[in-house]
Amino acid sequence: MKGGMEANRVLIYVPLLDDGTPCWRPVQAVRLADDLYRIMGSIPDDEEWLFSPGDEVRCELRDFADGLGLVAVERINPG
Repeated sequence: MKGGMEANRVLIYVPLLDDGTPCWRPVQAVRLADDLYRIMGSIPDDEEWLFSPGDEVRCELRDFADGLGLVAVERINPG
């Protein structure tokens, strides 16, 4: 099972709070279903994220300056 979870790991972007301008942190996540992901890793001491590691979130594609990325937009189930 662990090997399957590793294969489902993707990079998503989590919105940062209190940064003054819209900013996102790239984080590892496990794909659970079509647009549902579980956030992995840990939050750096000097950051505050809208969603936390362990949260299950719905993601949407967003057009960034350097291409498309998956952005966490809604918490589905707190971790």
